Amino acid sequence: MESEQPSAGDKLRILCLHGFRTSGKILQASLWKSGFEKDVEEYADLVFVDAPYQCQPDELESIPEWLKASFPTFHEWWYVTPDWVFQRWEASVEYLRKFICENGPFDGVLGFSQGGCMASVLYMLQAEKAYGMEQTDPFDFLILMSARINRSKELVHLYSGPKREVPVLGFIGLADTAVLPSETEELLGCFADPTVVRSPAAGHTVFPLDEAQKVAVKEFLRARLVIGGNKKGDEHCRLWRGAAPPEERKVRSVNGGRLLSIFDCHQEKGGVDDDKQRITFVKYRPTHPACILLMISLLSFLSGVFWKTDPAQSTCSATFCNPPNTKEVLTMAVVMLLTQSPED
Repeated sequence: MESEQPSAGDKLRILCLHGFRTSGKILQASLWKSGFEKDVEEYADLVFVDAPYQCQPDELESIPEWLKASFPTFHEWWYVTPDWVFQRWEASVEYLRKFICENGPFDGVLGFSQGGCMASVLYMLQAEKAYGMEQTDPFDFLILMSARINRSKELVHLYSGPKREVPVLGFIGLADTAVLPSETEELLGCFADPTVVRSPAAGHTVFPLDEAQKVAVKEFLRARLVIGGNKKGDEHCRLWRGAAPPEERKVRSVNGGRLLSIFDCHQEKGGVDDDKQRITFVKYRPTHPACILLMISLLSFLSGVFWKTDPAQSTCSATFCNPPNTKEVLTMAVVMLLTQSPED
């Protein structure tokens, strides 16, 4: 069955972090050239930001002249000295903390190269409630492209211990010589069950996706969507997704496969009161079609007849039972209510 396309208000908001000595505009151009931005545009809005430190002319000797002629400024999240001292990373974390608080919330974070490393740092500092990152709304997922572990003495411990339980989409160019594939594999290994996209011929770049990879990326993002809107949407009934691993979810074949059964909420992490897994109800008119369906279901229950939806055909058929199946009646009534818009 065709999945319904999300409206503009339903899209995910993804914070995008560029690589070493580049910029938000350069990352945006790379994502556009590779086709990635177009591949995800129906599911996500990408927000780009420059690192706070702007590189000086004498630091740009390795940058090609054509690139310097095309883009006005170049930035870095930190600099590593020859004796492995990480400089300016704390200032970058504080800068991003303020940016997220002022411009968020963001559903997820994407990073390429050093930006991917920073993306992992931000998520882990949120999880550890450190460096003020507990003041930001936690990311529901990460997209890490050609990234590695941050090995600064202050941060490297974040990558040890139990695997982090957060959805991760990783990209690896198997011909990458700047960040070795094994380094990115090591970073992705810090997370439980990451989705990994590999390109045999790609180097240190945002590489174009083949058709199977496009499907995988879209499915990853579609699974992160919420019903009725993103983190800023409060108008419709909605259910946050992403905290529980896929094998623990019981997805119903309605609304494009994105609706969880009301009875599964208590099985999810935190239950209905958790910030990541909650249901918000809105007022419906008594004459609203969803309310009429709800009343029909309840009347059918009292008379010994209930209505059962066939998800494959989206049709209803009357089935007699004795006694009626209370759970199924109420489940389908709530499903009918949640899959309708209050404005319909």
